Amino acid sequence: MLWVVVTMVSAAGISLFGLVWDFHNTAELGESFGVFGALAAGLAAYYTFVALAESRTQRAEFETRQLERDAAERLSRADENFYRLLDLRRALLADLSVETSGQRISGTDAVEMIAEKVRGSVIASSAQNAEMAYNASIGEHLNDSAHYLRFTYHIVKFVVENYSEELQYERVRILRALLSNSEQLLIAFNCMYGAGQGQFKLWLEQFAMLHNLSERDKLALKIDAAFKEGAFRRTASSVSMRGSLA
Repeated sequence: MLWVVVTMVSAAGISLFGLVWDFHNTAELGESFGVFGALAAGLAAYYTFVALAESRTQRAEFETRQLERDAAERLSRADENFYRLLDLRRALLADLSVETSGQRISGTDAVEMIAEKVRGSVIASSAQNAEMAYNASIGEHLNDSAHYLRFTYHIVKFVVENYSEELQYERVRILRALLSNSEQLLIAFNCMYGAGQGQFKLWLEQFAMLHNLSERDKLALKIDAAFKEGAFRRTASSVSMRGSLA
């Protein structure tokens, strides 16, 4: 603004400093400052680029934090539903009952009785008739036992569908810790001779769900031969199954 005032006053013939203003010379002088204009434009472009890069970085950081928050919320919801399913499983197990000698027993005692009955039938049969023996012995309790087994299957299915590969084994291990030896035996029978021979069996082998079965049962009932090693302990091959089953 000061430069404009001095120029206009000088153009009007008023000399503030006793000098005659030569616009031809000042024009040449102005042209000599063109390099500074180019430098200013370059600096402006540089800082514009820097500001854009910082904006993109901040945007990426914001999106990363948002993704982390979303993942944490999904995990929280998944855990809430998972533990609700475990509570429902406990209630279902408590309702499972059988009658013996005029007395009705329920819960894990009922599962133990069913498993022992199936175990005796399978051991007494030949290898060729083991599936028939299983179906005959489980038939009396099919309604309750099938419901329990299906629900257990769907808990594992929920874990596979709602957790990352890193967390799936940890969640199934929590479920496995709640299974009595008799429950694991009944699940093994179901996956050897019943409806669990497909996907359920593969998950047993992926997540070592028969980890607590006794060596006696594994040998006497040929369970060790019916399943891959991953059904009893976590191995490198069972870990690699995660990608192939995804």
